[in-house]
Amino acid sequence: MSGNEKAVPVPHELYEKLSELIGKTGAESVDELVVRIIRDWISKETATSPKRKPISIAAEDEKIVEERLKSLGYM
Repeated sequence: MSGNEKAVPVPHELYEKLSELIGKTGAESVDELVVRIIRDWISKETATSPKRKPISIAAEDEKIVEERLKSLGYM
């Protein structure tokens, strides 16, 4: 482990399962496989997706929705 890496404890059962998967992934070690999995997850979590524009509702429609929600007991 180099000076800029940190150790993360992994339960024995999980480590064994990861060891079994190494051959299917092309990783050379459990450490490499775990780093790949974490990088992939972080990449997906931080990917910028198109932002949704807020929907504008006419005041009249908003009042109808509010009245309906009140009649259903939500407000």
